[in-house]
Amino acid sequence: MPNCTSELKRFIASLPRGELFSTAQVLARSNSSHSRSSVDIALAKLVKAGILDRITSGIFVESEKRKAAYTNLEIIEIKARYSANQIKGITGGRLTDDGCTITPENNFVFYSLGKSTKFRYQGEYISIKQLSAKKLQLVSSEIGAIALCLWQNGKHVTDTEEIARAIAPLNRKDLEEFISLAPYMPNWLSKRAKEAIGPKWQKIERELQQRHTAKVTKTAADRGP
Repeated sequence: MPNCTSELKRFIASLPRGELFSTAQVLARSNSSHSRSSVDIALAKLVKAGILDRITSGIFVESEKRKAAYTNLEIIEIKARYSANQIKGITGGRLTDDGCTITPENNFVFYSLGKSTKFRYQGEYISIKQLSAKKLQLVSSEIGAIALCLWQNGKHVTDTEEIARAIAPLNRKDLEEFISLAPYMPNWLSKRAKEAIGPKWQKIERELQQRHTAKVTKTAADRGP
């Protein structure tokens, strides 16, 4: 069986210049039966020798080829790529735990169907917070994030007036997106949002349905008999 460190060096040499990789990635791509502990030891040796730089927990890059900086999204994507709990609907810096405040991007908040976790990068924490499938669908866009904020504030706080205030700045296109996300909202929220928007809700809902029907019809026609 090839030496773990030698095999690891060949793997590193095959990567594009400056590309990050994870411990999970090494284990997933290995054709040998090296254990996790053997891989960890080999990675630690290469870091100590100056061949690799450890960017954060479980993430490495070849020292001589590393870029000056990596974005939080790049790091999150590498962590997610070979993870058992894939991170989906990645977004950052949108919500606080206690309501609708939009947080600055340097808070490094991301969301996942998997368990909540956090890790350090360049002196700051990058957090991955667990959300349900419906909430994760909402958090994938700025308009959806508004709906999620209203949801998280709870039915006792989020009345029709609060919803009206939250969506008041939205233009027509944004409002269409908000209404299209109704299936991902809890019933109480979609009902109150419908009341807050009034007759315009039904009009936009019909237009969205007509566009969907036209799109399906065109797709079927393009496919032919």
